[in-house]
Amino acid sequence: MVVLDAANHVLLLQTRDLGNPAFGTSWELPGGGMESGETYVRAAVRELREETGIRVEPTFVGKPTWRRDVEYTYRGERRLQHELVTLVHLDQVAPEVGDSQRVDFESEDHFWVPVVAGR
Repeated sequence: MVVLDAANHVLLLQTRDLGNPAFGTSWELPGGGMESGETYVRAAVRELREETGIRVEPTFVGKPTWRRDVEYTYRGERRLQHELVTLVHLDQVAPEVGDSQRVDFESEDHFWVPVVAGR
């Protein structure tokens, strides 16, 4: 998902793979997998809460605007991900980001950075 705060800052995830230090770092959009029976809206609300601590109402989640398949290796495991990208508008500027609900290696490998759009 593309997360924009009230000042149109984009919230990006800087990630690394401690299992592969040669990878360095990359920039990614927040998001994650959909659970069985879950809609993309509920998945976006849940993933944003889990990864950042930011809580949004389902009405903040826009319609999907982009789909893509991504294949990559993370922590030694090959993954194929089918992505559905939506826009999420927050009603505040630079919300505080927390990591208390992150799962697996997220707390070790992911760092949230607000980026000013257009810069």
